[in-house]
Amino acid sequence: MRLCTNLAMFLLLSWLAPCDSAGREKGTERKTDVTQDGVTFKGKILGRENSCTWTASGEKLYTLEVTCLVVRNGKPSRGYTCEYTAEPALCPQSVTKPNAFWKDISRALNRHKQHVCTNAHKTIVGRMCKRAPEGAHFRLVRPMMEIPMTTHSASAGRPEDTPTTVCTQRTDNRELAREKCGDAWASFCDFLFSIVQSEDC
Repeated sequence: MRLCTNLAMFLLLSWLAPCDSAGREKGTERKTDVTQDGVTFKGKILGRENSCTWTASGEKLYTLEVTCLVVRNGKPSRGYTCEYTAEPALCPQSVTKPNAFWKDISRALNRHKQHVCTNAHKTIVGRMCKRAPEGAHFRLVRPMMEIPMTTHSASAGRPEDTPTTVCTQRTDNRELAREKCGDAWASFCDFLFSIVQSEDC
């Protein structure tokens, strides 16, 4: 009887362990969304002045796109984006442990955040695939490209904005966020724009 009880407890714990692990993964900054092209992985790179997001999608060849907003004196001064590419499947761990692999890539991006989009000689590679072929390492293929900050530049030259103008400006922010960050990240980019504004509707 005791053996049956222990066996039942073991089976119950074995069933609960994956569920608990999945629940913890939902709380991380890295997310996955199923798309038509395969799986898209997303994450954040947080710095003192830069707030960046990254997305990676593909099948065999993956494209990792980084989009950043630079904040100076509490206001966004510029934005930029760049792209990296790699073939993660060349690293066996990316196939057997995809979630761990992309979590490792997220850590690598945060470790090298000072060089992201600027240094073509530095590759983005996680520690678990450090010895994998070079093709598995993310290499900069589209250097830094500036994102026009037209909305904020125009508003900076106004002496005083009325509440109506401020609300209109925030509408423009939402449109700019959707245009520059895509529908999936529009709300996050709009949030970044809104928190650096001193005015309130």
